[in-house]
Amino acid sequence: MFFITAADTRFYFFLPYMVAQINRYFPESKIIVYDLGMTEQESKQIRDWGVEVKKWHIGPGDPVTDQTYYTRALHKPSMILDALERHKNESAVYLDADAIPNTRFSIPEDCDIAVTLANQYDLDWIEKHPHIEYNGIFNAGVILFSPSDKRLSFVREWSDGLERSEPLESDQRILGLMLEEMEGFTRREYDVTHNLKVNGEEIRIRVLPGDEWNLFGMRCRLETGKDRVLPEDAKVLHFKGNSSHNKADFRTNIKNGRLDFQTKGVPLC
Repeated sequence: MFFITAADTRFYFFLPYMVAQINRYFPESKIIVYDLGMTEQESKQIRDWGVEVKKWHIGPGDPVTDQTYYTRALHKPSMILDALERHKNESAVYLDADAIPNTRFSIPEDCDIAVTLANQYDLDWIEKHPHIEYNGIFNAGVILFSPSDKRLSFVREWSDGLERSEPLESDQRILGLMLEEMEGFTRREYDVTHNLKVNGEEIRIRVLPGDEWNLFGMRCRLETGKDRVLPEDAKVLHFKGNSSHNKADFRTNIKNGRLDFQTKGVPLC
């Protein structure tokens, strides 16, 4: 199994933790970091950890925030496709740079691809505010791929769909529109495998609960405890962005011992 992620200098902050956690729980795994605009020193540091770094062109104006305040990660599907085409016979995990493994896990059986719904808190909130649902109910920050050729058809269609879309569409919205076409899909069923037809191929998509597989770390209220899901119950903790506020919260929880994360020895910045 190998891991795929991408970062510019704003998201480099999380990589010492992500790489250390992958080394901790998946010591046999390779890691590919796509460089979206890191400094030479940052990319050299990652290579010194034994990680592959590949420069990637993100396109004009990407990532940007449109009038709905959603990031448009236009690079994501083509970048993932590049990695999967270079490692065709291996299972793979895509993680946003701020999505950090919290325990060891494996690709669920009986699927070509596994995706996560939004956390239950977010699904409940979206149902009460349907006009906010622009970016969809799936989160593109954690995606798991079995060693199946069918995953390439899916990611190619995702990439092509984003290129064909309106100028202000996002990678996550296009992904969600594809996934909502799955046979028998409902928003309240988890750990279920559905079939999705893409260019005449039947692709098996496993829908995973976000609270277990893609938990937004700051939203689980690590400090206050209200309605929180214990981090040890989650396979991946997702820290939602590069803002100074989120980094400060992350740093506070590390220092307070609320997060059992290893790091590569780079000082907290």
